[in-house]
Amino acid sequence: MDRREFLKFLLLSGSITFLGFDTGCGTSQKSEELKRRLKIPSDAERVLIMSQSSHWDINWQRTFEEYYKSLVEKIISSSLFHLEYDRENTYSISEIAFLKRYIEDHPDKVKEMKKFFDESRLQIVGGGYTSPDTILPTTEMLIRDWMYGGNWTFDHFGAFPDAAWQPDSFGHSGTLPDILSHLGYRYVGFSRMDGAPFYTSAELKDLMGRIGGTKSYMPGSHGEYFWKHNLSLFWWEGPGGGRVLAYWMPYTYCEGDYIDSPVPASVPGFILTSSDDVDKIIERIGKVIEDLEKFSTGRKYLFVPVGCDFQFPHFQLATYAKWWNEKKFKDTGVYAVTATFRDFMALSESEEKNIPVFKADFNPLWTGFYTTHPILKESSTTITRNLTQAEEAGVLLYLHTRKNYQPQIEEIWKKAVLINHHDWIPGTSLPHVYYDEQLPDSVNWMAQSSGIWNQIVKEYINSQGDVPTLIFQNPFPFAITYHGEMNINLEPGVQNLTFDTENGIGKLFPQSFYDDGSIKSGQMVTRIVLPPGGIKLQPLENRDISQNDFVVVADFGSYVEVRTGYIDLMRIDKSTGNITRLKVMGEDYINGGEGLKVVTYRDTGGIYRMGMELSPDSYREIKFTPVSSPVFRIIDQQPLRWGYSFRADYENFFVEKKAWIFPDSPEIYFEIEVEPLGKFPDHISWVAAFETTLSGTDFIAHLPGGTWKRKRKGLYNPTYWPVEGWLKVAGSGGNEAIFSSPGNRAWRVDEDGKIEVVILRNTFIEEGANLGAWCDERNGYRSRILFYPGKQLSNEEVIAKGFFFEYEPLSSFLMLSASGEKTLFSTDRKDILVQA
Repeated sequence: MDRREFLKFLLLSGSITFLGFDTGCGTSQKSEELKRRLKIPSDAERVLIMSQSSHWDINWQRTFEEYYKSLVEKIISSSLFHLEYDRENTYSISEIAFLKRYIEDHPDKVKEMKKFFDESRLQIVGGGYTSPDTILPTTEMLIRDWMYGGNWTFDHFGAFPDAAWQPDSFGHSGTLPDILSHLGYRYVGFSRMDGAPFYTSAELKDLMGRIGGTKSYMPGSHGEYFWKHNLSLFWWEGPGGGRVLAYWMPYTYCEGDYIDSPVPASVPGFILTSSDDVDKIIERIGKVIEDLEKFSTGRKYLFVPVGCDFQFPHFQLATYAKWWNEKKFKDTGVYAVTATFRDFMALSESEEKNIPVFKADFNPLWTGFYTTHPILKESSTTITRNLTQAEEAGVLLYLHTRKNYQPQIEEIWKKAVLINHHDWIPGTSLPHVYYDEQLPDSVNWMAQSSGIWNQIVKEYINSQGDVPTLIFQNPFPFAITYHGEMNINLEPGVQNLTFDTENGIGKLFPQSFYDDGSIKSGQMVTRIVLPPGGIKLQPLENRDISQNDFVVVADFGSYVEVRTGYIDLMRIDKSTGNITRLKVMGEDYINGGEGLKVVTYRDTGGIYRMGMELSPDSYREIKFTPVSSPVFRIIDQQPLRWGYSFRADYENFFVEKKAWIFPDSPEIYFEIEVEPLGKFPDHISWVAAFETTLSGTDFIAHLPGGTWKRKRKGLYNPTYWPVEGWLKVAGSGGNEAIFSSPGNRAWRVDEDGKIEVVILRNTFIEEGANLGAWCDERNGYRSRILFYPGKQLSNEEVIAKGFFFEYEPLSSFLMLSASGEKTLFSTDRKDILVQA
């Protein structure tokens, strides 16, 4: 299975760009067939489509198993009865992970479901294993999520889904249309939009505004734009040219749940209904139509979703439509039917005219929740790296031995894509869900993915020879220079381990010794050029190495200055560990500010989902005083690299900072660890700050499937933007820099050049809808950050550095073997990433 991810570097002028109008792409013949099936009369001026479904979180307030046993299994069985109960009823299922589990428990239900599917009354809308977040997971993780779900649907029902369903996702990447369209999706529906209130009807605006935190449309937001322009249906185009027909649900995906309820409330797992109150239900339908007309100017088709979180079907829904048509159709011209979201979009595509076309990046105004539990974010990157490299090595092994590990690799993929879930990777679930399921599963799948990758490589190498050999793998289709390290345990001990070749150099730095003075363990630091798309075996030697590059270090008591052939000056304050001056290749990057500065903010929480944004007015810097003298020390000497560490202990936690520079490259690796000493203090966020000279108005963010140019100044100050992996920040004088981190996903890039990344956050993850979710951080986290400066960096440099850093850790190991290398594929196109 081949897959190519084309990385588009189209620079957009803002977060939303209006591209004009376009008509639908459907055919009138299909439209007429659909209207006949739904029995829509020819004289209907408008059509209200009531769509029954149920949103199932993989794990949020309960674990997957708890949700399945207590709710989902019963809901699916009830939905089948609902379809049998009335042939006018329809139903949509989104999350395939739950449906797959149900079929495993009830294989006798497949035939019945297939019958309803063939009648188009049961449809798969969404069709991924999860309802994923689309900003934080790796591109490959997202593609696999929808691909595996689509394949399962095809295997059981004979068709692939073509309508994506993102009702509760908290942000929507501007690159999403490129991913969806290339997967064969034509439509997408979503509910949350930044700056838009999250209420289910106009009459509930004040009540839900008090609960959710947003009562009106925020000036300057996407929500305000759509509200002012009476929009909900639009063509959504990605930076790579992919296009899907999109629908924003302005009254949330829970809008229709109150259609037969005596009170304006929706309780997961319970139907509050007065199904025999004809007049009240007709009144409610009229209110729904009135609300939707505000966002559907000139549109014939109106859509109301019926199915909030873990809701059971409303058995009488088709009857409600019948009551409306009998009493109100003649007077209003509005005809009501029960149908699916896919039906609504197909009719809209065929018949609606002058649909606006947008390029837009629908993201939260403040992304506090994107900063919680960073290990979950890192697991997506780590598993993707391990499994794509395992697949690459697996091809080499298969060509050599015909042994096929792909089924085992796929099984790990199919489990790991659950991390995409919009409550999993953002870190918004309750404590027992995070600590009992999400954290151990993520860690376990990282270990499994690493294990199978190592196993395949070792089988391919087959331990030939008796010389200690480093094994490297390069997942990219172009040669890269690898700066890396690995810990080595040696038995028996050695006096030295090095290599020095035309393509690289490596040296073992001892950490412990045997009684005879030989090295027992150490850290192998390497710089080596790796061939494209393959494996390199580098034998080690027992001799000293020559090193022509240099690092010059001068200690001035209170500070240290370091210089290399690339770094003109890096000055480190020994009392803080902060970089107070950084000049690289003639350009100042830090001058008058500080870098690698750990800042603690008082953070009272909330500031959560789109539609429930709360102003960060309590977000302010606070100071902690160390309980002992901080320790500064130099941890690496030349050759190959120079580095230092700085540690400060506080009453409840410690912070350790490290930085490494290289004599042959301008890049700098940073590492920051925050660990508890007892219990973390509540309501605190730890941030790594770089006060740079890179001032400007925008920056380039790497998102799944491409990039986006974002404004540095958001509607809230500060705004932490979600980024999948790396960002490119430019200054006014042509100097630029890449920042990259495998785990940390929330970056602030201010106009004055201040760049921050959230290391760890220990505060309320939700303060809305009276949910009160509190999931304290009991574990610390070690953040790794790459800083790569340059002058007008090319796309090739961005890919080679930004993406490589996401793959960099653990990319080598030691075994007995012989030298050699194997290239599986090669291309001179650095805008192509070959995976799987």
